[in-house]
Amino acid sequence: MTRTLTALCALAFSAVGVLTGCASDIDGSATPTPVTAESATTERTSPNSWLSTVLPTGDELSKDVGRRVRVDTLPPLLGTIDDLRDTVSGTEDTNSSCITVVSPLERQAYADSTVRAVTYSTQSTITAGAVWLSSESDARALFTALSDRWRQCDGTSYTTSTGGLQFDHQIAEVKSTNDVVSAIVGVTSTSGGAPVRTERALGVARDCIVEAEVPVTASPDTLDQGTAATNVVATMLARVNSAQR
Repeated sequence: MTRTLTALCALAFSAVGVLTGCASDIDGSATPTPVTAESATTERTSPNSWLSTVLPTGDELSKDVGRRVRVDTLPPLLGTIDDLRDTVSGTEDTNSSCITVVSPLERQAYADSTVRAVTYSTQSTITAGAVWLSSESDARALFTALSDRWRQCDGTSYTTSTGGLQFDHQIAEVKSTNDVVSAIVGVTSTSGGAPVRTERALGVARDCIVEAEVPVTASPDTLDQGTAATNVVATMLARVNSAQR
């Protein structure tokens, strides 16, 4: 669901609250109909809205990555699997199974799972998101499959070609635990320029998969390389475990 559609839905819910305050009797005149606090809350609250609370705040991001992160005021995307990223379409690529390491929240990674809802946002080039699956067993099975895929991609390269340019993604330092897998991705292109390095991490808690992508900076004030993305994921996993649904 796009932000525009989210706004329209919010307006629709407000309209419903007004309209249900009255009902027509037999002669067409309006008669008051009680609207309880419980029914009003049900009408205005999406069953998926809790998922966006999993995303870290600006202060949490700043602590996790070791530098001040400015967060915009726009709400995060909250939608369905169709709202996940699809960076492969329209490109020529090799070793596409490794796209799940290179790029966060790719639709391809979740195509074989039953997804209830997704949410994500990018703040100061840091991307964080969560995918709510149909059950804890589905989430664990998908995490295991993705962890295996990440380990298989360790030490390999993923190449894409688009717009006449070729991009080479070098995948390295894949590490995994029972709940988190992480990697470092270096990107170079045929257009030249300095290589870009990012940290990637993916984790599981209950019936959710969470992901983070954090660019590696040269600032001496940042955390040690390889820890920022896993810190962001740990923050989100804690929020999943404590979320009130």
